[in-house]
Amino acid sequence: MNDEKLVSFKGYQCSPAEFEPTSRELEDAGSAFDPLHQQRNIDLTRSEHHVWASGAKGEDAAALDLSEGEPIMVVETLLLTRDGRSGGWRRAIHRADDFNYVFASNW
Repeated sequence: MNDEKLVSFKGYQCSPAEFEPTSRELEDAGSAFDPLHQQRNIDLTRSEHHVWASGAKGEDAAALDLSEGEPIMVVETLLLTRDGRSGGWRRAIHRADDFNYVFASNW
């Protein structure tokens, strides 16, 4: 088995202050999207992806055990509600030698 780190991920979801799912609810659902819909009737239905190549540095290099300057792919995604409001953001960095991304966003 290869212990090579392939991706590092950070995310943020905008939600009402009163949205407080339990750890169990999140584990059962696999994400916060379903509980957000069920409890607050908020649907994140679209996403906008920005993808670019870069050289690893600082925290990104450390997260993937890469040397400074080694190639990475960066993917930043804006999550949007049905009416176009921002519902969240995520940033993932991937090793450039093992990057394959399919762009499909029909939620």
